[in-house]
Amino acid sequence: MKLRVKSLVQKYGTANPFHLADKLDLKIMHASLPAHIRGMLTYVLRRKYIILNDKLSYIGQKITICHEIGHSQLHNGYGYYLHTDKSYYIPGRQEQEANEYAIHLRSEEH
Repeated sequence: MKLRVKSLVQKYGTANPFHLADKLDLKIMHASLPAHIRGMLTYVLRRKYIILNDKLSYIGQKITICHEIGHSQLHNGYGYYLHTDKSYYIPGRQEQEANEYAIHLRSEEH
């Protein structure tokens, strides 16, 4: 996992999740979402969107984008969303992998 993240960062020359999302053609939108949903990755008319809860802090946005980039890179992400009322994210293998991806991506930022 760490190697996949490092490779992505090297390919695009940045670990900034906002810049990476742009380079990966993941459009970021803000929406009024229920408090327990921090963000989600979805497709609309063949375009990928990261929908962020409009109440997230800047650091919360960065973490959520890292997580959703993980889904897009690992799972051909569709319909994944991030909860705050669960242990950290929704339990499950794909969510744990996206969490791990986000941790490695955040550690690449300087």
